[in-house]
Amino acid sequence: MPNKFLIIWLVIFSIPGISYADNPTRQNIVKKIIEASGMEAMIESFPDQILAQHIHRTPFAKDPETERRVTNILLESYDEGKAQKILFESVNKNASQQELKAIGGWLQSPLGKRFTSAESNASNPKSGKDLLAYIKKTQINPPPQERLLLIKRFENSARQTEAAVKIVELITRGMLSGINEFYSAEGKHSAEDINKQIHEMNIALPKELRPNMILVSQYTYREFNNADIEKYIDFLESDVGQKYIDIAITGYSEVLSDFFKSAIPKIKQAAATRRSEQKEM
Repeated sequence: MPNKFLIIWLVIFSIPGISYADNPTRQNIVKKIIEASGMEAMIESFPDQILAQHIHRTPFAKDPETERRVTNILLESYDEGKAQKILFESVNKNASQQELKAIGGWLQSPLGKRFTSAESNASNPKSGKDLLAYIKKTQINPPPQERLLLIKRFENSARQTEAAVKIVELITRGMLSGINEFYSAEGKHSAEDINKQIHEMNIALPKELRPNMILVSQYTYREFNNADIEKYIDFLESDVGQKYIDIAITGYSEVLSDFFKSAIPKIKQAAATRRSEQKEM
């Protein structure tokens, strides 16, 4: 997947009618989908995304030290093995056998492999310099209008911005809940306050993220012709394609929700320890 600090999510669509050899089990199909689609790489990036959000928040933080402590606890608490298990269970339970075979079929097709290879290459940190150079180049020589409109259609059909905003929302909500544990009753943010912050963020964030999604998509698919990208769009807009997007977003949401729920007891313990230390001073 592309630059994870931009929290880019490039979803894969499916082509029905292409089957795996030797009729593998449902579990094997799910495992291959998670690996090939980039879902596994996405959940591996969550600690980096938490750290990136902490860095972004620090200049505006009411209590930078508390935010740092909460962030450290979260980073230390992330269990990648558990996250992989939750993602597997989520994908497995939220798609039918027919849908899984269709998705797996696309990933194993020649064109599907070309797309996933391009996405994997674009997500490599070493590609960051190339991405910046490409963006600079497009500012001087922008792509043809037809190509730009096609990439915008792709981004919209893939619901990239929607998925990215959901991930940012869950991380923000989890971090705010953790930070809240360090404050006294009078200083805590109410659930209403947190919801208001999240609501305002969800209004503003898509406008900020979508241009990045489009730029990274232009870079990632620069070697593909318009006809190939049209095939992406056709299936993204199909029932199977939309189902795939749904299960990916649901999988990420379940991983993050479980992670923050599991980390809260550790944060509460750290907050209690600090209050005890302050009383002794």
